[in-house]
Amino acid sequence: MGYPYLRKQNKGEGIRIEVMADSMRVGKTTAVKVIAEGMRKRGYTVNESYEDWQHNPYLTKSYEDPERNFLESQKWFIKRKWQQVKEGGVGVYIQDVAPEMDYCYAETNRRLGRMSEEHFAEYQNYFEWLDWSVAPVPRLLIYLTVSDEVLIQRAMDSRREFETVEPEYFLMMKRVNREWLAGAKNHRDYRIIEVDTDRLDFANSEVAKTELVERVNNAIR
Repeated sequence: MGYPYLRKQNKGEGIRIEVMADSMRVGKTTAVKVIAEGMRKRGYTVNESYEDWQHNPYLTKSYEDPERNFLESQKWFIKRKWQQVKEGGVGVYIQDVAPEMDYCYAETNRRLGRMSEEHFAEYQNYFEWLDWSVAPVPRLLIYLTVSDEVLIQRAMDSRREFETVEPEYFLMMKRVNREWLAGAKNHRDYRIIEVDTDRLDFANSEVAKTELVERVNNAIR
């Protein structure tokens, strides 16, 4: 199948915004919070949806015994994302991590040999089994970019207790996500804005926060 571009043009109600990035630890969750706060100040009704990794019963186990638990962890994530993406409603709905990034995460692990071809095929079949035709596409996809050096430093600074930081892993994820993004620019029926997080420090700068919110506000008008 290659990379998935399975969602149709059913945008549903309201304004759907989704966030994706070169890798983990680039600032997706922070971006959602900054955008949500800024849009509320502009009078929008805003709902946010976060990755919900804390409730994945297989996540920490997948680090301890990936052969037994990684596939189940990935299936849990994509099923949860499918449920979240179908949510929405009036106003602005912001999704922390587009579901396609979950697929790219599995592909990253396949390329590095951390997920067997057999398990990846099972994951791919499960991904396709979910009815993405009823899941709305976003009006806007925000894609966060980062340089290699800054990415590795952020990964080290924000490492969770059960995680290890291997540069090869994060850089491969960046490569895979960029490949998906290149295809999305040809398949999309929605807007994509890329945000250089090396330059725009919206985690710490009020000026950067305002710029990010203004870019989003202008893009959804």
